[in-house]
Amino acid sequence: MRRVAIIVVCVLLAGAEAHASAWREGPCHFRRPVDITPGNRSDAATVSFYHGGRAKPDGSDIRVYAEDGTKAAHAILQAGPGDFVRLAFQYDGKPSRYYIYYGNADAKPSTEKWEPKGGLILETRGYRGGDPGSLNGMRDIIKRSEPKFGKGFVKNVFQGLNIFGPHTNYVSIYHGTLYAPSTGKYVMCTSSDDASFMLIDAKLVVSWPGWHGPVADTRYNATVDLDAGPHAFEYLHINGGGGSAAVAAWQHPGMARIAPIGPDAFGWPGTGRAGPVELRGGGGAADFLCEVTAEGNLSEDNYIVKAAFEDTAGEETGTTWDFGDGLEGSGRITEHVYLQEGDYSIKMKNRQGECVNRVQVVHRWWNDMAAPTPLAELARQMKAYDFTRLNAKLVKKALAIFQDIEDATGAEAVMKAIVARPGEVDADSVAESAVTLSRSESFRAPEDALKMLTGLEKPLENSPAALARVLLAEGDVHFYFMQKQDKALELYDRVVSRFAGKVQEHTVRIAKIRIGDVYRERGDYEKALKAYTEGEKLKINPWPEDRLAVRKGGLFMEVENLLKDGKLDDAAESLDTLEWEYPAERLRGESSVLRGRIALGRKNSSEAYKQFMALVKVNPRSEYAAECLYLSALIKEQEGNKDEAAALRKRIVDEYPESPRAAEVTKQK
Repeated sequence: MRRVAIIVVCVLLAGAEAHASAWREGPCHFRRPVDITPGNRSDAATVSFYHGGRAKPDGSDIRVYAEDGTKAAHAILQAGPGDFVRLAFQYDGKPSRYYIYYGNADAKPSTEKWEPKGGLILETRGYRGGDPGSLNGMRDIIKRSEPKFGKGFVKNVFQGLNIFGPHTNYVSIYHGTLYAPSTGKYVMCTSSDDASFMLIDAKLVVSWPGWHGPVADTRYNATVDLDAGPHAFEYLHINGGGGSAAVAAWQHPGMARIAPIGPDAFGWPGTGRAGPVELRGGGGAADFLCEVTAEGNLSEDNYIVKAAFEDTAGEETGTTWDFGDGLEGSGRITEHVYLQEGDYSIKMKNRQGECVNRVQVVHRWWNDMAAPTPLAELARQMKAYDFTRLNAKLVKKALAIFQDIEDATGAEAVMKAIVARPGEVDADSVAESAVTLSRSESFRAPEDALKMLTGLEKPLENSPAALARVLLAEGDVHFYFMQKQDKALELYDRVVSRFAGKVQEHTVRIAKIRIGDVYRERGDYEKALKAYTEGEKLKINPWPEDRLAVRKGGLFMEVENLLKDGKLDDAAESLDTLEWEYPAERLRGESSVLRGRIALGRKNSSEAYKQFMALVKVNPRSEYAAECLYLSALIKEQEGNKDEAAALRKRIVDEYPESPRAAEVTKQK
C-alpha cells in the first residue's frame, strides 16, 4: 500500500522582531525550537516534523544546538517520505529547549558518528529475497531489503505487526542498549514468526532461524553471563507472509521465570515537540503540523484516513487550507478526512505567508490491531464537503461510503456532484447516478428530473451504454410520472433502434419491456405481447427450456408466501424478478393481481386500482379479469363511490358469468 507524502513549498513573510535566542548556525536560513519531555536511561531525545522543503531531502543540512549554544550530536533516523524527518540528538536532560537548524543548500553531510546510548531503535524494510536459515543468511537478507518503511524508537521487542508499513514480507532490525540489572546468568529467549536472531555485545546469543510460525512457550532460549550495566543489543526478525510475531524475553537473576524484556531494561529517549519555524534575521514563517488521528475501512486495505492540522503560528491568523484533494477548510486547528491514501499537495495560508506541503497521509500501521473508526463517524465530517470540488477520482469512493452506511442524504449529495461532472467522472457512473436521482426526483419534480437527464445527452453521446440508460430513464419519467405515453414510446423506440447490438442486451430488453408496458396501459394486447415476447427472447439467465416453467412457478409461490407473511418489500422484489424474467406474464393476469395486492398492503389503493383495471383493459379474456374487477369494486366502495363499485360488479356478472366471483356477487345481491 502506498503512503501519503505531504510536500511543503513555503512563501515566507518575515517579521522584524529579534529572536529570544542567538542564531547559532549562520548559514542556515531556518530553525525551530524543540521542547523536550525527559526520557529514561537515555542520552537522546527524538523529534519529528515536516520541514516544508526547506531542508535537504536527506536531512544532511540539519544541525542541533542546545539553548545555551552547545552543539548537540545528532542522527537522522528517517528522511521522508515527502518532507517528513525524524531525528535523534544528544540530550542530557538539563536544558529546557533545543533548536533544530536547516536550510543550508551548501551544507556538507555531518561527519559525526553518534549513536544514542539508551533506548531501542527499530527499522523495518521490505523483504526482497534470501534464506533466513542462518545469521549470515539474515545479514544477506538485510543487505537486499528495500524499501525502508520507517525508523524510530520503540519500547521493547514485543510486536505482532510492522508498525511502519505492510504486515507481511518485511524485515525488522532492532538495535539499542540493554541494561542488565545485576551480574549473573541470564536466560535469553526468542519467539517469532518467522526467523529471529538475538545478539548481545555483537555476539549471537539465541536464534530461531528458518521459515516457521510462532510458539507460545520459551523453548528457544540460551544462557549467557552478563555484567551489570549497559550492553549493545541487536534483534533481527523477518516475516515472509501470513501472521507476524517478534518477542524478546529474558530471565535475569532476580526473576522467577522468563518474561518479555520490558521498556525499563532498554530505556527510552526524551520526546520533543517541534515549535514554529523561525527565520534567520528575525520573524517567523508559515508552517503547520500534521498528524493522522483516525482511520476506517470501506473494505480490506481500503482506508479512509482522518488527519489533524495545526498552524504553528499559535494564534488565529486567518488560516485557510487547501487539502490537496480539491477541498478546502479554515481555522488554525482543523481536521480533514482523506478518502484515499496517496500523495497530496496541501496548501496553508496565513498572515505570515503560504505553505504548500507534500505530506504523506497514511493510516497508522501500528494501530491495525485496534478496531477501526466506524465509517459513519468519519462520514459526519464528509457531509459538509463540496463534492463538486473533490478530486474526480475520489467522488465514487465518497458515494460508496455513504451507500455502505445507508446515508441516503449523503449519497444523494455525491450523486448530484457526479452528474454535474460528466467530463471528469466516467460515463457509466454519471449515468448510474442520474438514473438513481431521476427516480427519487420524479416524485417531487419530474420536470427537474427530465431537465437533468436531457442535459446529459450531449456529454454522453460518445458513450453508448451510458446514453442508452439515460434515454431509458427519460422515457420512464414521461411514462410513469408525467403520463406522456407518446413521448415515452418515442424514447424507448429510440433506444431499441439506435443501440440494439451495440450495448448490453440487458438495456435493450428493458426498452422492449417498457414498450410493452405502454401498449399494455393503452389496452393494445397484440402490440404489448409482441414487445414483451421480443424482450423475453433477449436471454438473461442460463435456465434450460425444460426448467423455465418450474422457475416461474417457484417465483409465483415465493411472492404469495411473502405476501402472506406481510413482507411487502420482499414480495415486490420477487415480483419484479418474475416480471423481468417473464415479461409476458404482465398480460396473463396473475402478476397484475399480485402487484395490486402489494399496493393495497402499502395503503396505495390508487396504484392497486390502476394495476387491476389495466389488466382488464388489455386482456379482458384473462382468467384473472373477474378477480381484478372484484378487487377494483372493493376499492371504490371503500372510497365511497358506491355507483362505480356497483357498475364494476355488474360487469363481473355480465362479462364473466361463469367465474366464481360472478356467483359471489349474485349471492350478495
